[in-house]
Amino acid sequence: MRATSAISSPGHYCLRSVRQVAGVISCVVLHADADKGASSIFSRGNVDGNLKEVVLKLNSILFALGMGVFFYSPVHAQPIVKTIKLTAHISDTIHISKPDGASWYGEEALLPTDRKQTSFSNTFPIRIWSNQADFNMLLVQPLRMVNGGYEMTDARVSVLQNNVERELTSQSMAMKQTRAEADGYDQIYQLKVSAKPPVRTPGGADINGYYRGDLIVLFEPRNNAP
Repeated sequence: MRATSAISSPGHYCLRSVRQVAGVISCVVLHADADKGASSIFSRGNVDGNLKEVVLKLNSILFALGMGVFFYSPVHAQPIVKTIKLTAHISDTIHISKPDGASWYGEEALLPTDRKQTSFSNTFPIRIWSNQADFNMLLVQPLRMVNGGYEMTDARVSVLQNNVERELTSQSMAMKQTRAEADGYDQIYQLKVSAKPPVRTPGGADINGYYRGDLIVLFEPRNNAP
C-alpha cells in the first residue's frame, strides 16, 4: 500500500504505513532509524522502496512468530493400541483343571530325586469332571526333554488313580471315573512325570544346563459301554 503526501514526517509515515500493512503489530517501529536520520532514509524519492523493505521485514517477523507458535505449541500424545489374545473353552462333557477346579499348570520343573541327580521327577494333581464315567487319555506326542543336541532318557508319564498306577503312552487308555456327583463325576488323579539325565562319560561333552519339553495330554470323553 502506497503512503500519501499528507504524512508530515518520515517517522510518522513509516509508523502509519506499518499500521496499514501490519495491523495489530504496527506498534513495532524502528526508533533507531529515526535517530539516524529518518528524513534522509524515507525521502519522497525512495519511500516506496523503503516501505516495501519494511513490509518484507514485517512479513519475516510474522513468519518467525508463526513458526515459533508452531514449534512451541503443545504436542498431543498419540494413542497406543495393545491387544491381548484371549480364549475361553466351554465344555459340558469334560473339564480338566488343578484341584481348585479353575486353573491349569504353566511352566513346571522336574526335580532331582537325590543329590547325585540320577533321575528327575514331579507329580501334578489333576481334577477331572465329566458328565459320563468313561473317558480316554493319551499322549499327543512322546515326552522329550532336550537341551540343544542332548536329550534326557527314559522319560515316562503315568496316571495314578485309586492307588493304581498306569503308564500313559500315545495309545488311547480307557479311564473310568468312580466318584459320582449330582451333576456327573468328579475325581482327582495324580499325573507323574520322570526322566533321567543323559549318560555322562569321563572326558565327554558337558551335559549341564536346562532341559525343556512339552507334555501334551489328550482327554477324550466317550459314552458308557452298553
